[in-house]
Amino acid sequence: MPKGAASPGARKNRKDMGRAWLKKIKKGSPTATRLLLTRRRARRSRRLTLSTSFSLKPLEEAIAHWSDEMKEAVGSANGLAGLFKQRYIGLLDRKSALYLLFHLDPDTMELVMGDGLHDRIPITVEVIGHILGITAVGDRLVLGDRVNHAELRKRTNQLLQYSDDSSRSVPVRRIFHLLKDANMGLLEGPGFHRIVTGHTLLAFATVLGPRRAQASVSDEALEVVSETAQINKYNMALFVLEGLKVAAYKVRDEMPSNPSSIELEGCVIALQIALVEHRRFGLRGLFHEKKPRIEDYIETKGDLKACLPSNIEIRQYDEIVDEQQDLPASDERSACHRAPPDAEGSSSKHQRKARL
Repeated sequence: MPKGAASPGARKNRKDMGRAWLKKIKKGSPTATRLLLTRRRARRSRRLTLSTSFSLKPLEEAIAHWSDEMKEAVGSANGLAGLFKQRYIGLLDRKSALYLLFHLDPDTMELVMGDGLHDRIPITVEVIGHILGITAVGDRLVLGDRVNHAELRKRTNQLLQYSDDSSRSVPVRRIFHLLKDANMGLLEGPGFHRIVTGHTLLAFATVLGPRRAQASVSDEALEVVSETAQINKYNMALFVLEGLKVAAYKVRDEMPSNPSSIELEGCVIALQIALVEHRRFGLRGLFHEKKPRIEDYIETKGDLKACLPSNIEIRQYDEIVDEQQDLPASDERSACHRAPPDAEGSSSKHQRKARL
């Protein structure tokens, strides 16, 4: 036994004395309250929370005062008309979002629930387009090496009248205030192009393709808005689908090794709506329902729990923070961009290790 160390018997006596002392403390007394708060702080410091920049609230608040004519004009110009029909749900269950991302097979893009009733739910471009009411046909969003990122940022900043010579990332908060202060009489000219560009960028940063835990505008979005008249020619649903694929790979890659760094990326609400709608109507029945389905999701959100296991056990997380936030504090895109895991990597090995 090390010098100065207490014997096992002495340690046991101390524990017994401590328990006896705790029993004497009256409930509701200042001492009991202080002990309770200390325990809560200790538990909270050990918890891990899920980070995400996905939120329906900023986009909904930015366009809340727009007229129907304005919404229709902008929706036709950028192919995102369905997002004007969504209503702020208030709470995004991040625990369920992580569960669904982990059970999304990124190779086949199917939700593998394994419940015997609906083992595989296909997540396709058509399903995404019908759920969100966005363009599901057109050109693919591809950002090659030939594109000058700095030039794209500079051009976008000039269009938004943010800075004439800045090649820095486009500030998301400025876009939010641009839309919130938009003049309802601007249905043509440079002012209208500026509003269409701002709405597209904010939708990409917070709903369609959020990246990392800070709200940031992806380079793909900058390429899209470089020509305002061509925005509705791009396949927005395909972009959302590819973003979910990247997010599924990253979750499978990071869950076993570094769960504290997991960030929910992509349009995670699309998976939740797809699951609920598939259970209610089936794949064929889904397309017979009115579009977009996100409009009715606020009324069916309670069905999500019925579609998931009664007790989703995610051992790494004791506390799951629900979505009730404005824009994240940071507007600037992180300088280090993590590439998605290799599609041919060891996802099956990670799947065996993780216990979701």
